[in-house]
Amino acid sequence: MQVQINKVKLNVITLIGNDMLGGIAGSVSPLAEMIDGEMRAVTINGTNLLGGAVGVSSGKVADIKFLEQLTITGRGQLGGAIGVASGATLNISFAQMVKIKGENELGGVVGVTYGTVNNIAFSKGLEIDGADRIGGVAGSAQIGMSQTGINEVTFSGPITLKGTERIGGIAGEAQTGITQATISGAVNISGGNNLGGIAGNAQARISQVTLSDTLTINGGSILGSRIVTGK
Repeated sequence: MQVQINKVKLNVITLIGNDMLGGIAGSVSPLAEMIDGEMRAVTINGTNLLGGAVGVSSGKVADIKFLEQLTITGRGQLGGAIGVASGATLNISFAQMVKIKGENELGGVVGVTYGTVNNIAFSKGLEIDGADRIGGVAGSAQIGMSQTGINEVTFSGPITLKGTERIGGIAGEAQTGITQATISGAVNISGGNNLGGIAGNAQARISQVTLSDTLTINGGSILGSRIVTGK
């Protein structure tokens, strides 16, 4: 039997704790779906597995809107919407600034994804400050058991990413494909090695991606490693 969490509206949210913290739920099981959520100001301070909506999700998360500034501070596997997602992440929008600070596997939408991430919109800016595997959408996009990939992404504001290695405008590390992404704001990336405007370390196809503003990368010896492109 499938369980639905739907039509959730929350105003000012402040969470302080350790692991698996989310504005709506700490975790979502494979038999559950989270659909149609709306949140205003969200602030989360914790350790690992932190997300604006869900800390860890094995089910589908869709149609989530963040209407005001979102701030997440922790250590690892932090995402604007979900910390770690193995199910589908669909139709997520951020109307205001998103700020994330931590260490490893930090993403504007998901810290780590093993599923598909589709139809994502950032209207304002994104700032992420961390260390390894940092991405505008996903810190790390891994191959999962079902359909995977990052598709249909729009950034209208600037992206600023700081870390040490594997940092990309869309994904820090991408074992899955990236298609149909548009970044119309300036992209600024600072770090050590494996830095790229789209992906820091890409191991799958990248296609139909447009960066229409300035791209500035300050880093070390490898700028965007093992990128495979296509049409």
